[in-house]
Amino acid sequence: MKITDDDLLPCEQFSAKRASEHLEREQEYERKARLARQTIDECEQEKRDKEADQAAFWKVVYILVHVAAAALVLFTIYRF
Repeated sequence: MKITDDDLLPCEQFSAKRASEHLEREQEYERKARLARQTIDECEQEKRDKEADQAAFWKVVYILVHVAAAALVLFTIYRF
C-alpha cells in the first residue's frame, strides 16, 4: 500500500516535505562536490602533462647541446 500526502497528517506532510527538501539539498551538494573534485583532478592532470612536456623538451635540448659539443670537438680535432 502506497502512502500519499493525503494519508498524512499536516505535521507529517510538513516533515516529509522538509525531509525531501533536505535530501534534494544533500544531492545537490554531492553533485557540486563531485564536479569540484573532477575539476581539481583535471587541473592536476593538465599540470602533470605540462611538466612532462617540459621535461621532454629539456631532455631534447640536453641531447642536442651534447651532440653539437661533440661535433665541435671532433671538427676541431680532425680539421687540421
